Amino acid sequence: MVTVLHFEDRELAFALDSGKEGEGVDFSGEFGDNIYDDNGVICFYNYAFRSLNGEGDVFRELKGLIEDVELFENQIKGLYTVPELGVENATFKEVLEAVKRYYEEKLSSKQPTKTTA
Repeated sequence: MVTVLHFEDRELAFALDSGKEGEGVDFSGEFGDNIYDDNGVICFYNYAFRSLNGEGDVFRELKGLIEDVELFENQIKGLYTVPELGVENATFKEVLEAVKRYYEEKLSSKQPTKTTA
């Protein structure tokens, strides 16, 4: 069974939400929350960036999230579709990799362009 999560960019955070209820567990420390169902499927995932508050590198932070998920892959079950990210039938790790690509594109488009005089 595939769970549909909806991605929301919340400026200093992001969320992935299925709209279903579940029980909470925290894999990511004080900056993240996971809610999963009885089968280990993520129903809600929220992460607040430290980096966007000027405390580091958002890409390093996202890489760390992906590595954290690798540690808990045996507990995070199911496949996920996230229409906003163009992801279908993916593991949760692949979903987070798509989130990373989203922020890479978003932040690279905000970089000032160099002009020569």
